[in-house]
Amino acid sequence: MTQTNQNVNQVNGYDPAGDVTYDGANNYLYDGEGRLCAVQTGGNGGPATGYLYNAEGTRVVKGSMSSFSACPNSASSFSAVQAQYLLDQSGDQVTELNGAGTWVHSNIWAAGTLDATYDMYGLHFHLSDWLGTRRMQTAAGGSWEQQYQSLPFGDGYTILRSTTADDATEHHFTGKERDTESGNDYFLARYFTSSFGRFMSPDWSAKVTPVPYAKLDNPQSLNLYGYVLNNPLSRADVDGHCDAPSNLKAGQVGICVASYISSSTFDVVGDGDNRGTNGNGGTSRIETTFTIDPTGGQTEKPKDGDKVAQSTVLGMKKGLQGTGSSQVSPGATVDKNGDMHISVNQSAHSEFDVGGTLGDISNHLKLEVTPDGKVGVDAGSTARQFPSLEIYRYTTDGTTVTTTLVHNYQEASPSALRQAEQPLAPVAPQ
Repeated sequence: MTQTNQNVNQVNGYDPAGDVTYDGANNYLYDGEGRLCAVQTGGNGGPATGYLYNAEGTRVVKGSMSSFSACPNSASSFSAVQAQYLLDQSGDQVTELNGAGTWVHSNIWAAGTLDATYDMYGLHFHLSDWLGTRRMQTAAGGSWEQQYQSLPFGDGYTILRSTTADDATEHHFTGKERDTESGNDYFLARYFTSSFGRFMSPDWSAKVTPVPYAKLDNPQSLNLYGYVLNNPLSRADVDGHCDAPSNLKAGQVGICVASYISSSTFDVVGDGDNRGTNGNGGTSRIETTFTIDPTGGQTEKPKDGDKVAQSTVLGMKKGLQGTGSSQVSPGATVDKNGDMHISVNQSAHSEFDVGGTLGDISNHLKLEVTPDGKVGVDAGSTARQFPSLEIYRYTTDGTTVTTTLVHNYQEASPSALRQAEQPLAPVAPQ
């Protein structure tokens, strides 16, 4: 048995937001949006490196800083620009340029997985494990150039064997970029430090909840710095979760309708979401969130009200982006009891389903909202019986969000995706 090289005696420094400002080796600064903006290698007096992000919050420039006192706000804040990054739509680094704008290398991504890198020495292919961590680099002709080894959380990274070839790209642990100035891995939303197997900043939610994305029956989910529930051999970090609508206000009712695959795999090679119901976490195939005003019946779906996940097979780190959409009634019809009735229609398609043999997700729900804000499922609702379908209700007092499970319809066989929709059992308002 090999022990993971975690520094359990490490004493860290933190800012009021819970971000790590000292990890026993380096000092860190964070900007007003909680992003790591500068690193001082080796602590006080050491060289400083700063980062700039684009409007979407993705890192695009790295540079040297003459002092470690404030976050850089433009390239002119650097004493020298070290690297510039060109990104794809997923935020993956496609091309790196040096400070002078000269090409350094280009990465080739397929279905979110780093497959090859082209640099001044030629084309290099990457062989990765089931989590996307690089284990071997080969030349274009297939001969090996480098072999890599690391422990489960990415620590202990070493080059086992090497020819004269260079390490073509800095992307290693689960395909993420490892910074030489800190040893941390850049995970887009946060930075991960493999030396103690956790993130540098706590996880957060768009709405205030006691513990974001936690499942109270799983203690590992209560650690906001934890990495994939402390199970790095079977999971890589992913995004996407059923949560309160981002536009939820006091006096409104928020609703989330999400289709998720409860099993870890399906149809032999397909990857599922491997979860049960979760109103504040857990990936879904398609998720729709919206609000309704119980007094007037108007509905509003925020800009991020539709989320469609990537489809992956055989445990790949990233997959093919699925397509899908939803329609929510713009307003409710009101019955004689004052109860409001709205429809929610969802459809989603996997890009792996080239010939249409897998089938699509298709849900047609009729929801009831009572004057006091409870939500139920009306008769006449239909859905294909795969995957599972969860419905959540959210309310807020402006500070704290209360989450209520309305109902969860368990999935049947994946073959149901190719069959007609079936009636859903009505559910009394919850």
